[in-house]
Amino acid sequence: MTASVTVATGFLRSPSVSKSQNTSFLFTRQRISPKKSSVRPISASTSELPENVRSFWKWLGDQGVVSAKSAAEPAVVPEGLGLVARRDIGRNEVVLEIPKRLWISPETSAASKIGALCGGLKPWVSVALFLIREKYDEDSAWRVYLDVLPESTDSTIFWSEEELAELKGSIFLPISLLISLCIFWLATGFLRSPSVSKSQNTSFLFTRQRISPKKSSVRPISASTSELPENVRSFWKWLGDQGVVSAKSAAEPAVVPEGLGLVARRDIGRNEVVLEIPKRLWISPETSAASKIGALCGGLKPWVSVALFLIREKYDEDSAWRVYLDVLPESTDSTIFWSEEELAELKGTQLLSNTLGAKEYLENEFSKLEQEILKPNKDMFPSGITLDDFMWAFGILRSRAFSRLRGQDLVLIPLADLINHNPEIKTEDYAYEIKGAGLFSRDLLFSLKSPVYVKAGGQVYIQYDVNKSNAELALDYGFVESNPNRNSYTLTIEIPESDPFFGDKLDIAETNGMAETGYFDIVEGQSLPAGMLQYIRLVALGGSDAFLLESIFNNTIWGHLELPVSRSNEELICRVVRDACKSALSGFATTIEEDEKLLEEGKLDPRMELAIKVRIGEKKVLQQIDQIFKDRELELDLLEYYQERRLKDLGLVGEQGEIIFWE
Repeated sequence: MTASVTVATGFLRSPSVSKSQNTSFLFTRQRISPKKSSVRPISASTSELPENVRSFWKWLGDQGVVSAKSAAEPAVVPEGLGLVARRDIGRNEVVLEIPKRLWISPETSAASKIGALCGGLKPWVSVALFLIREKYDEDSAWRVYLDVLPESTDSTIFWSEEELAELKGSIFLPISLLISLCIFWLATGFLRSPSVSKSQNTSFLFTRQRISPKKSSVRPISASTSELPENVRSFWKWLGDQGVVSAKSAAEPAVVPEGLGLVARRDIGRNEVVLEIPKRLWISPETSAASKIGALCGGLKPWVSVALFLIREKYDEDSAWRVYLDVLPESTDSTIFWSEEELAELKGTQLLSNTLGAKEYLENEFSKLEQEILKPNKDMFPSGITLDDFMWAFGILRSRAFSRLRGQDLVLIPLADLINHNPEIKTEDYAYEIKGAGLFSRDLLFSLKSPVYVKAGGQVYIQYDVNKSNAELALDYGFVESNPNRNSYTLTIEIPESDPFFGDKLDIAETNGMAETGYFDIVEGQSLPAGMLQYIRLVALGGSDAFLLESIFNNTIWGHLELPVSRSNEELICRVVRDACKSALSGFATTIEEDEKLLEEGKLDPRMELAIKVRIGEKKVLQQIDQIFKDRELELDLLEYYQERRLKDLGLVGEQGEIIFWE
């Protein structure tokens, strides 16, 4: 049995490389309820089909979307145009698949010649404008598709006044008139269409979550004052031009003790919405895929594609994301950015091994990216990309990206990512959500809420992650908390392949939700994790205790392992765990007392202070684990083992251990 101290976190438990990011769409749609008809459909298989529909079908073939093997084809049917089966189609069988490059969406508008004009428009308006412009462009790439679209439908918004009069008294009449009025307002410019402002190329270094919040008498420098750095004011103005913020916004960016943060412009109630950011302003793998380097991102890990996008945009002075990129920091206090001298202060900690593991992982990923993407496509990256650039992008994503969102595993949300962490907020639930943007929009909004009441002028906070240890907080964000529950240490126990009972033990472990290697996070002041003692006893089973590995015990052995098996087994696990703790403690260059004295003396560099707090936390947990198993060693003669429990069950031994005889 061996004990080690390695643990993987975040991107290190990395998703596998997806070979294709080409999303497809299963299309099954009908205009009206189907009716039986004796009229034979005029389909693409016949010359009777109108020329424009045949041209459309040929275009789809040229695009590699349809072929002679396609299950369905367009046809003239009683409803107008429809899809007709070319062969028998089973229930739930795929009818056709359309790749994303042939979809028309707000992303299509944004990437078109009128993209620069669409930034502040509602998503559906930008698509409508795109369709109209393409409709009157004879050379449009969408010509054959546009030629099969109807000039109108039987929707009530196309009805004449005489026809609408037939709806008098119906709820559909006011709805139809309202839609027509909205369209008129848009056409006459009554509704605001924000302009897109040119960004300022100014840099401002800040760390979104450099330190845990401290009470300060310093007045925040907010967007309402001229004291705010020019680049942050430009960022705020850009958000206003995009229609995201206004004079009525509940919060604004400000210079705060942590760097930049969000400050309340008025009192904000608990669970009240602080800001909402539309999907068109998110940066995600979809953004990368729709960008100039989209064709290169297909086989990359999602986070790598976003990292590559960020780096390329960072060095593009004309980037549409310029004002956002100008408020991003050049680095954070995350340990991946520490110098060798600073990392030396982490000697003996798991944080050091995790940091070095993360850096090695990044070097390997960059080397692969360099060989497969960067070198073969130097023209796409005129500024060149270095490992330092790649680490910067990784740090930005690690510290600022929101995850666990509906349909979004990794996304940067400009403005929302200024929100800082407060350890006094004990829950991360309901701090943000994804919701629809409105009646006529398929767009999504990121909605940020305040989990607590905030007075005007106060900083708005959330809880980043209640489950992360101080080592994880330091690696991801560059800060730690004084909360003992954040101090943890991971014991890694594995079943050696050299064990003569390796196969039996592995079967038992897997049957009970474990694996060949068990990772157990021990938290300061808390009891040992569930299943840890059972797993260690299983790994240590041998000698006269090996009978428990027989198949007859398969269904009961995990229950038996909840209690001590034998003195030799219990003594072995105590010795192995204590030896591992002593070995780990010997790796530190200082004692807890020496570290605490350094903290008391004060005047420490923030990174030095972080290193000392992590050292103290890990050493306290190691001492706690050692003490638990030391106490257990002292109880070995008092514990009840399997054989005694079994004899009692058979009625051969009394409660005090005395042997029972029968006449």
